[in-house]
Amino acid sequence: MSNVVAARDATQSVFEPCSSDRWRFTRTDVLVGLVCTAALLCFAGAREIDGLRERRLAGSAADIARNHHWILPTLKGEPRFVKPLLADWMAAASMKLFGWSEFGFRLPFAMCGLGVAGLGYVLGRQLLGAAGGRIAALVLATTPYFVGECQSASTDVPLLLFAGAALVSWWLWHLDARPGSRFWWSFYASLALGCLAKGPLVFPYVAIPIVGELWATRRCDLLRRMRLGWGLLIVVAPIVLWIAGVCLVIDDAIGQWLADMNRTLNNKDRAHFSNFFSHLAHWPMFSFPWSLPGVAALVVPVFRRWLPAWPRIRFIYFALVGPLVLLCLLAKQPMHFLLPLALPLAVIEAALIARTIELLRERQGGWLEASAAWLVCFGFVSFAGLAAGWVHRQADASLAAAALVGVALAAPAGVAAFWARSSPDRSLAALAASGLLSVTVFSAWLNPAISRDQSCSAFARQLERHVPAGEPVHFVNIQEELPFYADRTFRKIAGVERDEPDELLARLRAGFVMINRRRYEELAESLALQFRAEIVATDAEVDAKRRRRNELLLLRLDASVSAAEARDVSTR
Repeated sequence: MSNVVAARDATQSVFEPCSSDRWRFTRTDVLVGLVCTAALLCFAGAREIDGLRERRLAGSAADIARNHHWILPTLKGEPRFVKPLLADWMAAASMKLFGWSEFGFRLPFAMCGLGVAGLGYVLGRQLLGAAGGRIAALVLATTPYFVGECQSASTDVPLLLFAGAALVSWWLWHLDARPGSRFWWSFYASLALGCLAKGPLVFPYVAIPIVGELWATRRCDLLRRMRLGWGLLIVVAPIVLWIAGVCLVIDDAIGQWLADMNRTLNNKDRAHFSNFFSHLAHWPMFSFPWSLPGVAALVVPVFRRWLPAWPRIRFIYFALVGPLVLLCLLAKQPMHFLLPLALPLAVIEAALIARTIELLRERQGGWLEASAAWLVCFGFVSFAGLAAGWVHRQADASLAAAALVGVALAAPAGVAAFWARSSPDRSLAALAASGLLSVTVFSAWLNPAISRDQSCSAFARQLERHVPAGEPVHFVNIQEELPFYADRTFRKIAGVERDEPDELLARLRAGFVMINRRRYEELAESLALQFRAEIVATDAEVDAKRRRRNELLLLRLDASVSAAEARDVSTR
């Protein structure tokens, strides 16, 4: 009999909804795991360091790895302590173990993304059955924004992982509510790691859904069984130890940290009414190409009678909508603030998709379910055209190559539309294939081309050629990621006011100095009187049209002779 059951499970549809609690892994689960691994780990090192968040983390991680400043790294000559250092430690340790490269730098964050996909599988399977877990993992692995963030180094990715781990641990713990169990420890340990990743920001992402679920089920007695006092001690102990170490090195560290938090929370643009809805405007792109179920997830209580799984996903719905409302009230505009919502969004999308497939397979779905399935397929087809346009414009690909990309992405989506009503499980498999291709195009082609226009790696190679090993490079301006690419000692020229340009380089008699071109032009006359200044390297990779930052110059200074004297000697 067991052989019959095993054979039946092996031939079971990939997306067949089931309510069984049995955790039997089949070839289908292995295939889903391989898809997630390929989407999140492949091409993680294909592009250069890009984006402000990643550049900052690259600079501080390089300082930790080279100079062993594990408690207080420096960035642009200043101590970096306004955020906890878990992400910096992860990056530095990975570069030590797996090599000094973009892939070694980003590997821990890609692994965090893979862990989030695993959490989506576990939570979806726990709440919705085997089909729900598979769909949730596949939705995450085929959402370009989520994959792109996980292939970048930032504090948001470990925050997403540990906030999600805390949610999953609490849900599993509350089923028996036994203090001191392994899920109790896992819940508070995840919160502690979330605090080390991005400070107290982890608390609203976790506390709001817990409070909402306790209120909805009238089980406030669980608060007493959670032993909040002991749990809080577990959570704050690591962060307090790190803060104590920082305070031993820097005076008034807590005051500076509180001032930074105050600037973060008090957004100057909050007076603009439209900013309170900026995250809602970002939402379709955040969930693209699964935008239709992504938008429907925000109003899922409307479908309560249509969705039998509502009582089980109510907790996840609180984890999605509660923090989103808080972010809207704070008028926080950057799209990456939405990243910790990717896990609950994927689980609710899985519930909606699994229910639609179930009704269509049983021929009980009406025009609403069929229209929703076709609209999702149409979204993938339109996304194929959009991706082709981006490849042609941003990656400078020919029209033929861009058209080939669009056809490759649209073909599986077109097949999915053909199968939408007759074979919905195959239709979803085709959509997953289209999504995986789109992630590959973005990771292997589009994002690397964009990052090359903004990277300072070419300038770092010039610096390595011109500056002898062991000689320091002084800087007035420096790109945050330059220490990642150049193995040199960088020293900041400090204590000079902007309104005193003549004193800028007074204490430096000779050597190499980095400065941007605008600042160099301001000081050109003063430099000509005091130094012989020669430009030995320029940041040639700056895009002149967009000009995302000022061009960086490397000067060789010689105070033994002025520029005027040098010209006289050459004339004679």
